[in-house]
Amino acid sequence: MFEKWNGYKYYIAVGILIVFLGGLIWYFLSQGKTEKVTPVSQITAETSGGVWEAANNAKINIDSSQAKEAAKDIQHIYKYDKKPSYTITTTGDKAPSTARDAQKRAGADFSIVADKDNPNVAVDITKLDKDKTVNLNQYNIHAYKKILRTVEVVPDIEAGGCGISEVGASVARKITDDGKYIGVGVNHNVDNHKTYVKVAYTW
Repeated sequence: MFEKWNGYKYYIAVGILIVFLGGLIWYFLSQGKTEKVTPVSQITAETSGGVWEAANNAKINIDSSQAKEAAKDIQHIYKYDKKPSYTITTTGDKAPSTARDAQKRAGADFSIVADKDNPNVAVDITKLDKDKTVNLNQYNIHAYKKILRTVEVVPDIEAGGCGISEVGASVARKITDDGKYIGVGVNHNVDNHKTYVKVAYTW
């Protein structure tokens, strides 16, 4: 019986590996061309639709609450004349590379570029006069979810990984703009029938 099970484990492992590799191939093929920096008008940048457009160009999945939060932050920055994530002051020919470098340095998932002085116009940073000085606002956005939910299953190693030793679940809420979370959870140990409550800090 155990010899038959060992044979099954080999085929199961091969099957899991094939599914995993297939998933990786599909993921990379589905990415297509990504544009991490999206130029839009300032008015559009302050809407969920503008944030959705930029996220879609970067192939980043965000939910409605993330789009609304990012748009609200951009609106607040512009309305109260606060310093944005990054201000581009350079010549037209260097604007695209400067924006991309700023997005990478910030570690942002994607960025929005807007003309502060012409809020109704979407500036095309690839078609600016190469000798003209430009002054643009860049909003670097991190796609952090407000709530993280986790389900945990710990296999029973002593039983050859066939059984379950512990199960748990936790919920964490984002507490900072740079992706730090604090949460609570419950774990139950199947072997000793004890239940644990935990507090977690994630960064």
